[in-house]
Amino acid sequence: MTGRQITIWDFGVETAEPPHAPAMAEAFEDLADWAPVSWPEEARAAGDLFPEAPRFRFRLDDGAIAQAFPQALHRELIASPGFQRLRDISFLGVIDRLFHPNGKPSFVRHNRYHHSLGVALLAVSYCRLAGVQPRDRDLLIAAALLHDVGHGPLSHTLEPVFADRFGIDHHAATAAVIRGEVPIGRDVRAALDRHGVDPDEVVALIARRSNRPHAHLFSGPINIDTIDGICRANTYLHRAPVDAHPLISVLALARVDRAGVRRLDGFWRLKERIYDSFIYGDVCRSADALVQRHVDQTIDRYRAEDFFLTERALLGRVRDLQALIAILVGHIHADFRAARAAAAGRKRAAVEAAVPVEMVMGRERRFTIEPDVVLDSPEAYARRYREVKTRRKRPLYGLSALAAIAAEGAGGRQPDLFGVAA
Repeated sequence: MTGRQITIWDFGVETAEPPHAPAMAEAFEDLADWAPVSWPEEARAAGDLFPEAPRFRFRLDDGAIAQAFPQALHRELIASPGFQRLRDISFLGVIDRLFHPNGKPSFVRHNRYHHSLGVALLAVSYCRLAGVQPRDRDLLIAAALLHDVGHGPLSHTLEPVFADRFGIDHHAATAAVIRGEVPIGRDVRAALDRHGVDPDEVVALIARRSNRPHAHLFSGPINIDTIDGICRANTYLHRAPVDAHPLISVLALARVDRAGVRRLDGFWRLKERIYDSFIYGDVCRSADALVQRHVDQTIDRYRAEDFFLTERALLGRVRDLQALIAILVGHIHADFRAARAAAAGRKRAAVEAAVPVEMVMGRERRFTIEPDVVLDSPEAYARRYREVKTRRKRPLYGLSALAAIAAEGAGGRQPDLFGVAA
């Protein structure tokens, strides 16, 4: 980068000069003065929403966490067993095994711990930008930290099965943890009580039922959870992810002007790309569906309280699930490549012969922008940024993995899924 660099805090963002960090508001006011960054070719090809921003790091070390969250309440929440458990809950479930199989530095495997810290960092930034009062600040940041504290092993991959079979999902589990209704939530509830924060207000914010000031940080179509989640998911597709910059999106939420609206519109289009080509793409969708089918067929090996385990604990006990995930990566990618190669010849018979394919109902999302809607209130966001959830039949790849597990079982020595960087 040439020209002047500034600091938005001095964690999460690669920084250099000046010798002293400006105040938060001053830093954001100076964003327009950043010189363009020269990014890798693959990033430019993807299209940059924020070419003026320095590269954003999505993992905070202990020193950065201590600096980011100086309040005792938030430090106690982060240190609680319930929050620390999120270190062993993958961010995108089995998708993490598809795209970050080894957790190498160039392909860091994300988890719900770092995602929750990232969302809380955005809340910290917003509170400083908007001049939020201390009581509301403590509540907002606590809710940001705890918004995913109830996620179960393999995150959204296993959740539909647990919801159907045991009536539990991460929304209900999160509320139970925050209220101290389950063992891993006792320290969380104690910290909230000790600092005078009402657990029910935290739950209401997360559940989008709050009328507290700044509740739109959680309830709007573009919210701090979505901002971190989509920008983080983008790192699965690019080694040097630069399509989006979470802190700049928060600036756009806090101070709506012409440039901010342009960036929010760009973020909304990025969200559509991430869902369409990645999360709901054939490979990721097939991986989720196959794991869900296997767990549903072997549900007698699971119990409702497994939802509060770590992934290491669950996969260590249910060895056939670990075995399935270990072989799933190769099967899905091989089947997908074979189908694409056959389809390139435009021969339906060749596609059917190439891989065993089953057509199943798959989820889709469509995102639109209503350009005539002015963002003059929190309610206006839902009118400008529209999202429609639909379903249609899609091919299911990787069926051979299920057949292999059914034939061989979980006997013998299985690959160790835990020998990776968290």
